[in-house]
Amino acid sequence: MRHRLIAVMIALSGGFGAVEAQTGSSRPSAGASFAAEAVAASLGSAAGLQLGLSLVDRCGELIPCELAMTGVGALAAAALAPVAALVVARAIGDDPSGPGAAVGSIVGVVAAFAVVWAAEPGRAKAWIAFSVTHGVLTAAGARLPWKR
Repeated sequence: MRHRLIAVMIALSGGFGAVEAQTGSSRPSAGASFAAEAVAASLGSAAGLQLGLSLVDRCGELIPCELAMTGVGALAAAALAPVAALVVARAIGDDPSGPGAAVGSIVGVVAAFAVVWAAEPGRAKAWIAFSVTHGVLTAAGARLPWKR
């Protein structure tokens, strides 16, 4: 399931090049670039979260271990999402806000945990909900007018 989702997200992010080719513009529209940044941040978040989940699987039934490894996954997601969003934004010609992406990532982690907690989905749905919520808020943060 996860591998299919990642393949779909990568395919969607690759589709933004086709938009550029059709319009003849060297820079995608604001909506297309936001979507590309959100997909990239979601993939970064998913990779970090997957790291934590794979470590949780090794904990067995030890609750303190599960909590610590969930924290590792959240920290990895919080670090990878803004990096991915900034790399993609710069690659497509945007001028993203690094501090804004960092703030968006922190807010995104908190919001993503709230979404997962409120919805109480199964593990696969929680992984998707966390990654997408976190990725979108990270990309939104990158659009804030904060610069170094």
